[in-house]
Amino acid sequence: LLDLQLTWSLSPSLKSAVNVDLARDANAAGRGRDATWGGVALYLQKNVGERFSPTLRAEYYSDPQGFTTGVAQHVVDFTLTGDTRIGSKTSFVKLLLRPELRYDRSDAPFFTDRDRFRDRKDQWTAALAAVLWF
Repeated sequence: LLDLQLTWSLSPSLKSAVNVDLARDANAAGRGRDATWGGVALYLQKNVGERFSPTLRAEYYSDPQGFTTGVAQHVVDFTLTGDTRIGSKTSFVKLLLRPELRYDRSDAPFFTDRDRFRDRKDQWTAALAAVLWF
């Protein structure tokens, strides 16, 4: 497994990053056949004031033998996250709300549509996370 992460600041309020993962498992796809998979993610984050930081992420994932996902496929996704800090910067407990909207697209039927298992090639998802730290 190779995992490479690079981050850099384009300006005091604009950050970017790239993450690359490449992997191989010997004989995992059968005798004498290695399983390979990998992906790349690009991030762009803008600080808007001191409390709001939207992030745009684009990802590509390749699983040609279906070793990690169960389906031979290539997936592209786009995610928008809106990190929002709540409360005083000097308070003992700090709260981060992280709403997220994501779109995934595969070149093979992979996503479940209600009761139809692996019937769709794309999906939308939304999530909300809350992070407390001291």
